[in-house]
Amino acid sequence: MDKIKRIDIVIPTLEVGGAERAASLLYRHFKEDYTNIRLVTTNVSDGDGDLLEEEFVTITRGFIPGILGKMMGIRKNIIENKTDVVIVFLNHTSILVFFALLFVNVNIVGCERSNPFNSNRNFFHQLITRIVYKSIAAVVVQTSR
Repeated sequence: MDKIKRIDIVIPTLEVGGAERAASLLYRHFKEDYTNIRLVTTNVSDGDGDLLEEEFVTITRGFIPGILGKMMGIRKNIIENKTDVVIVFLNHTSILVFFALLFVNVNIVGCERSNPFNSNRNFFHQLITRIVYKSIAAVVVQTSR
């Protein structure tokens, strides 16, 4: 098995929340063993108060507005960083990163608090979630069912 060289942990923001705290803790834990790890936000964030501003990267949209610009920013940033593994928190961010990285040779790990297949989301969202989560390298959920 090839050695993992670069890891990106992706989350929308680092503001107050359980996923944000888990991403921050995971970053700190991995930082001890991996020098090439980044905590990446997809929206402007003031951080969680503990992390220094230099410790996380915010991906910007560039000149293209909306979701397409954000996807292109994610794609460009991860390709330029030569990331091997992307750990993504929250469903909508996992979907965004999956489509941004289509046909890019990178392993994606989605992290969810609850089982994404047992949700009250609309049919289209459930369909997209199933497609994405069956296509990525792994999905980690914090639930017993």
